[in-house]
Amino acid sequence: MTPKELADIRKRAEASTVGPCYVSREDNTGGDITYSVNVGGLTLAFVPEDTRSRGSKSDARADAELYAHAREDVLALVAEVEALSKVLAGVDQMQRDAARFER
Repeated sequence: MTPKELADIRKRAEASTVGPCYVSREDNTGGDITYSVNVGGLTLAFVPEDTRSRGSKSDARADAELYAHAREDVLALVAEVEALSKVLAGVDQMQRDAARFER
């Protein structure tokens, strides 16, 4: 990943709605379940649970939790990649210095 690609990811994440986001559940009259991703009084996403086959497990709650935490998770991952990139750059420099010293 290039530094520009990483910077573009950071820019998109920072431009997104600031949390904290939370997930709420709504049981509809027909038996359907919908999870919503909310921040303050704003609903950012609706994630319907597939209840057509009542015996199977739906991932709707997990999907909604992922969406709710995506901004903070992406920013944390970008910061970690940036920090590790600096460490690797330092290691590369030390290796170049050591190779020069050995000559």
